Amino acid sequence: MFGPTIYLTTARQSMPRGHKQESIMSRTTRRFQRAVAPVAPVTSGDWADAFATRDINGDITDWYLANTGHDTSLAYQEIAGGLTIHAAWLTANNGNGRVWQDDARWHVERYRTTGTITVNADNVTIVNCHVNSSGALYAMRSTTNCTGLVVEHTTFQGNQANPNGATINFPAATEPDQVVFRYTDFSGWRAGIYCFGGITAEYCYSHDLYFTEGSHNTGASIRARNCTLYRCLITDGNSAAISCYAENTPYTGILIQENTLRLQESDTGPEVIMAKEYANPLPGETRRLVGNLFYRGYVGGDTFGFTEISGNIDINGNPVTG
Repeated sequence: MFGPTIYLTTARQSMPRGHKQESIMSRTTRRFQRAVAPVAPVTSGDWADAFATRDINGDITDWYLANTGHDTSLAYQEIAGGLTIHAAWLTANNGNGRVWQDDARWHVERYRTTGTITVNADNVTIVNCHVNSSGALYAMRSTTNCTGLVVEHTTFQGNQANPNGATINFPAATEPDQVVFRYTDFSGWRAGIYCFGGITAEYCYSHDLYFTEGSHNTGASIRARNCTLYRCLITDGNSAAISCYAENTPYTGILIQENTLRLQESDTGPEVIMAKEYANPLPGETRRLVGNLFYRGYVGGDTFGFTEISGNIDINGNPVTG
């Protein structure tokens, strides 16, 4: 009754603006790419044009290298050991050229830290920041269940410095779009886009995870309700590119749409997995896997854990249904 429904999908939002970024890549990423260093996409620069090529290791990767992460041409204020953003900090730094308020929303930009950015204030937009980790457990978190957080053109660089590190940690978030990441680069952590709930990631790039002996790594993981992964490039996992664990109920409002998915070069596992022990959806729950591009074309676990699987293809254009 609650098996996958097949029908066409539509785009979620308009195309992103252009943005140039220096590439932060290890040899793991480079071996999937052309011999020459990528610069701007070889297509027109539009996401849809790159996606339509199905060239995961070429045009598509080039697009994300050019359009995600912080702008390296800007000047950044260096903060060692981490940055905590709360109401008093925002008020104290208001008008310093990096922090300002527009109506009820705070804007923070051009900070670089070796530790964790902790956001304990509501309605904050963070743009062009850089976590260059020296061993922090997380790149960004909240200990107060902040709401209205938007992070854009930011780099979370884990540097393979913490074997237990998860890039983001918002364990109490539950509401749709409570925390939003756009054009953000995730690398060098054990877990990439780690979603407990209430997380939206759009046009993000997750790659070069931190592997240790016996570790299970995924480029993105969805553990609770109201999570969206939209038009992201999610790579380098060994368990899966995206893993779904319905550890919290209801497990609904799950949308995985128009992403590009690839595992490690030598891995033969599924790009997407729905853990069987949590798989059966309850009446009214929505768990959609739609319009994604798979390198191999394999959905593991229990495909009936999704309420819709449609429009997915592999790099050869073949349909991916399970």
